Amino acid sequence: MTVEELAFYCPIPAAYHPLASQAQAATEEWLRRFRLSTDDDTRSRLAAARTGILAAYIVPDCSPQWLQLMSDLGTWLFAFDDECDVGPAKCSPAVLSHMAWHIQYAIAHPLSPVSPTDRYALALRDIRDRLGTLASPDIVQRFVDGMRAFFLTEITKTGFAARGTTPTFEDYLTTRGFDCNALVFPLLWGALHTHTRPVDDARLLRLQHVTAALINWDNDILSHAKEEAESGNGSNLIDMMRSRTHSSPRQALVESLALRNQAMRLFCSLRDELLPDATPELGSYLAALAHYVQGNLRWHRESNRYHDPARSAASSSYAITSLEPPHVDPPDLPSISWWWNPT
Repeated sequence: MTVEELAFYCPIPAAYHPLASQAQAATEEWLRRFRLSTDDDTRSRLAAARTGILAAYIVPDCSPQWLQLMSDLGTWLFAFDDECDVGPAKCSPAVLSHMAWHIQYAIAHPLSPVSPTDRYALALRDIRDRLGTLASPDIVQRFVDGMRAFFLTEITKTGFAARGTTPTFEDYLTTRGFDCNALVFPLLWGALHTHTRPVDDARLLRLQHVTAALINWDNDILSHAKEEAESGNGSNLIDMMRSRTHSSPRQALVESLALRNQAMRLFCSLRDELLPDATPELGSYLAALAHYVQGNLRWHRESNRYHDPARSAASSSYAITSLEPPHVDPPDLPSISWWWNPT
């Protein structure tokens, strides 16, 4: 396997918020205050994710308040993800849907009471309330709607686990797609300090779908070695690619990176199509999406959440290159081929 085959194509330069360390320290205090960590091991694991660093990469030019909001949301998402992986909801759509309903109700109806024992609802209500002081009602509503899409996706994934099955490759692509990240896009827009909603452009919608895929596929590839060692559920791009193509683990990794890099190539193409006629607000949003992609990739290579020095194939062993991959035909996958050919 060559260095080029293990390289992530990402021509976007890195940027970094100067208050990352302060955001990380405040997030660890927020984590304790809302009791998202119930023991020292959980607290250490969530702190080691360093979501303050992730937020600093994703929103390098925002206010301290927005930086903190993004950092805290990252820790909430990781805590909730861990709960879904190892808690009572792991293989029970009924348990997860009940949890999700209470959390969603808490953020959709901010004046309603929240049980003092419902730590996930209390913590996300806090984020929603702070968002309301920073952004327009439209942004807040988009965030609430994004969380609903996120919960539906998580319940769907848990349904596969409950049945002891894995999704088809097409189903996998949708459960790791736009709806997983729908909650983040309005926050990126809100962090730009504008009350103008994104333009209604089909190319922008396609770009958001591609962005979400890049975020999730990078996670799948860079977390695969650790998840495999911990008996993951197999719902991962590399595992799904291996099942689809009947290839070896090494070849499935190469094929996964190739698909990911073609998506990155499409990201740059769609962004460049939109830029010439973009308003200042849209131009800033396109830059925010680019920061989201490059920041997530670089954070994965630095965070201890997915990197275990005792194991091989650590995240840091993958290169990042600005060398554009050669053009290939769009993948023969109906769930995503429309990103390349929308008509």
